Order: sequence, then structure tokens, then C-alpha cells
Amino acid sequence: MSLRGKRAPGPPPAFGHGGLHRLAAIVPLGYLCAPIPAPSFDCRDARGSLRTGRTNAGGIHMSRSVNKITLIGNVGRDPDMQRNKSGTKVAHFSLATNRRKPADGEQEERTDWHRPTLWNRQAQFAEDYVRVGDRIYIEGRLEYEAYERDGVTIPTAEIIVHTVVMLSTKAGVSDEELEEVA
Repeated sequence: MSLRGKRAPGPPPAFGHGGLHRLAAIVPLGYLCAPIPAPSFDCRDARGSLRTGRTNAGGIHMSRSVNKITLIGNVGRDPDMQRNKSGTKVAHFSLATNRRKPADGEQEERTDWHRPTLWNRQAQFAEDYVRVGDRIYIEGRLEYEAYERDGVTIPTAEIIVHTVVMLSTKAGVSDEELEEVA
């Protein structure tokens, strides 16, 4: 079903695993006030029996691990679009988040820069709509890699994005335009 040309009431759309969705509410300060679905942990063993986790030697239930990162920040650079060897679209852009750090009795504001990676439809969404100055919410996972430069191994942390929410746009992109991505 296409939403082209139809305006759905409510807050800005979110682009995640299942495509384009609308959030419950976003307050003016940019804080996300919508339920974000928790990942499903339906694990089954070789016989198809539902496993709910592991138990250590003492019989204590051990929880599963979670690799999740959530950032709300301002886009610092337009998306850089590429295609890998198999032709899959990949987008990278810079995202700034701010934090306060105590310095000599005063609060000093620091900016951290992140380089999110988006694939396939999320990459297309970023290419079409994400611009410098936009305030966005991203959710994804961290992947650690390393590469060598001049004989020195350099570790990297890559943010693989699976959800993008436009909180505000500097360019004033309308809801109708964003809805066409569905």
C-alpha cells in the first residue's frame, strides 16, 4: 500500500527493520517518547525446543548478551554513498552528540563525532533525506574491526544502523516527502 500523496497525522516517521513507521510522540526538546520494540530472543535448540537462556554450574540463570547503541544528535556531514562489490548501497555520514564534562569547577561541553553506517533501504533513505543540520535518532549495533596503516594496527568501532528517525530537518522536508519512502 502506497502512502504517496496522503498525509498521515502525527509525529515524524521512523525508518526501521520493517520499513517506515510512525512514532507515538516526540516532544519539542527532541527527546524520544515512543515505545521502541525490544529485540526478540526466541532461541531454539536443534530439537526445536524453546531455550530461554543458559544456566551456569551453580544453576543460576544467565542472561543473553545485547549489542545495542542509541544516539540522538545533529548530522555534521551529508551522507557519503557507495556500493560494495555486490552492488549493495552503503551510506556513511557524521553525527555529532554533545555531553557535559566537569572542568575546573565548571561544566565544559564536549562534542563526540560518530560515523554511522546504513545499508540498502536505510542507505537510500539517508541519501534522499538526511542533510547537514538535521536532528536524528539512530539505533543499531556496534561492530569492531581493525586495519593496518604503515604497519600499525588501528582499531575501529562501526555503528551499523537499523533504525533512523528524523526528529527535525534543517531543510524543512515535509511529512509527505518522507512518507514516499515506504
